[in-house]
Amino acid sequence: MSSRYFYRGHEVFIGVSPNIRIEGGNYYCSLWRSIDGQLHRVEISALPDRKTKASAQRDLNKWAESKKLKEA
Repeated sequence: MSSRYFYRGHEVFIGVSPNIRIEGGNYYCSLWRSIDGQLHRVEISALPDRKTKASAQRDLNKWAESKKLKEA
């Protein structure tokens, strides 16, 4: 199951990167949704774009644990 976390008043979760598209696939990254529904990438070096959702989720879980973030 995908964990979501609260960070700076926003819910952070893993999704398809809105900025990177590759032929034959997508990249996954940590995202947050603004009040108007727009998706934004969490711009932190510990949360790079990944080729698999599972590896992006591992990065997010590790980072959230280091920051002691609460699950959403």
